[in-house]
Amino acid sequence: MIKTKSIYIQVKELSLPLIKSYQTDLLKHDRRIIRQNPGVPFIHTTTEYGTHIVLLHGPDTYPGPGEQVKYLFGYADRYHILNQNVDFITYYPSQYRDSSILYYDGRSTVKKITLAQAGYIARDYKHGILDVWENKTNRQAA
Repeated sequence: MIKTKSIYIQVKELSLPLIKSYQTDLLKHDRRIIRQNPGVPFIHTTTEYGTHIVLLHGPDTYPGPGEQVKYLFGYADRYHILNQNVDFITYYPSQYRDSSILYYDGRSTVKKITLAQAGYIARDYKHGILDVWENKTNRQAA
C-alpha cells in the first residue's frame, strides 16, 4: 500500500527550498495551522522572507451578522475579515517577484497556481460566502 504524503509535508517540500529567512513561519506556524484545520482549503504563499497562509473557512466560521470580534489590533465584523483575507491572497504574492503560490482544495493534493488563479479562487470563495450570508439573511427576514 502506497502512503500519500500529508498535506503539510507536500507544502513543506514545495516551500522550504525557497525560504532564506523566517523558516519558522513554515516549520512551526504553518505546520500547526494545517494540522489543526484538516480538510480546510487554503492558499499558501512562500517568498524568500517566509510564508503566509489564508484558510478558506466555511461561512459559519465567521462572526454572526452585526457581530464585532477582536481582530488584529481592534475589532472587526465578518465582512471586514472576509475582505482582508481575500485581498491578502492577491496582494502579498504580488509584492514578491519570486513568490510561489500553493492551493489546497480540501480534498486532493497541494498544487502550484499562478497569481491570476489565486485571484479567481479568492473571488469565487468570497462570492460563495456572501451568497450564503445573503440567503440566510433573506430567509430570516421572510
